[in-house]
Amino acid sequence: MENVSKNSTNDKVLSQMEFENLHISHDDILCSIQPLITEYFDGDCECSGDYITYTAANGQKFRILVAEIE
Repeated sequence: MENVSKNSTNDKVLSQMEFENLHISHDDILCSIQPLITEYFDGDCECSGDYITYTAANGQKFRILVAEIE
C-alpha cells in the first residue's frame, strides 16, 4: 500500500502523482485517518478491513467505514 497523503513524509505525495494513474484504496484512506483519530481522541483505534473501530475511554464505540462509490 502506498500512502498518498500530502502530510506524509513519503517522497511520493498526491500533488506529484499523475491523477489519471492514481488509484486510492480504502486502506490508503483508513491508514491516513487512523493516526489522526489516535492523536485527537483518547481511547483505542483499530483498523479492520474496510473500517476503523474506535473505542473511547468512556466505553463508547464507533465504526468508521470506507467504501468506494462508483
